[in-house]
Amino acid sequence: MQKLQVLKWFDVVIISMIMFSFFIYSSAIGYFGLKTGAVSLNDNLDFSSSQNYLTILTEIFFLMITFLYLKFRNFDFLVLFEKIKFNIKSVFLGILLFIILAFLMDLCSILMIGFYENLDDVDTDILINFDSSIILFSIVNGFYEEIFFLGICLLVDKKFLPYALFYGLLIRFSFHTYQGMITALEIGFFFGAFVYIFHKYIKNLVPFFIAHAIGDMIGISTSYFWQFLSIFD
Repeated sequence: MQKLQVLKWFDVVIISMIMFSFFIYSSAIGYFGLKTGAVSLNDNLDFSSSQNYLTILTEIFFLMITFLYLKFRNFDFLVLFEKIKFNIKSVFLGILLFIILAFLMDLCSILMIGFYENLDDVDTDILINFDSSIILFSIVNGFYEEIFFLGICLLVDKKFLPYALFYGLLIRFSFHTYQGMITALEIGFFFGAFVYIFHKYIKNLVPFFIAHAIGDMIGISTSYFWQFLSIFD
């Protein structure tokens, strides 16, 4: 029996529900908490080490279910594996990609709410005091999200690709609402769109895993990046 190399639209929907429905629900709860004043933005953004480890285990669990589903569909995993090539070049490209994406996010912030307003909210203590749980979470989460958005989501027939691209942006937006609607729009649609654009020219997924992981660790902004570097001075 020939292995499946092109996914059907319903495969993408089913896998997105497996991987993200729990996080979409949790994000929605966080967003409504913000709207009602039950929680603050800092509450939503402050994760303990135990929460980070729990999220890692949760993502691994959902990855296992996704693997079993694709196995059931007789999916050819080589289609994904050939897009993952780890080497020194991919590491440096990932760092460069993060800097470019962070700069673009800053431009987006200038247009939407004001960059200097964002700078006032930067908590340098968070940049300095992140622990091993955040590093491990960022690595796992960077892989988890981008393997779906740039891997699975784009393995559809070409005629469905525009719909898959928009669907991916919508999903990325939907589980970031706990950070507030403006940030969710920035990450979901602006950041997500540029990730797709860069992927047209960078087929290796590893730089995207790395760029995403750095963003999870220190935030997607050049202000966070330079302040993070300053702790080594």
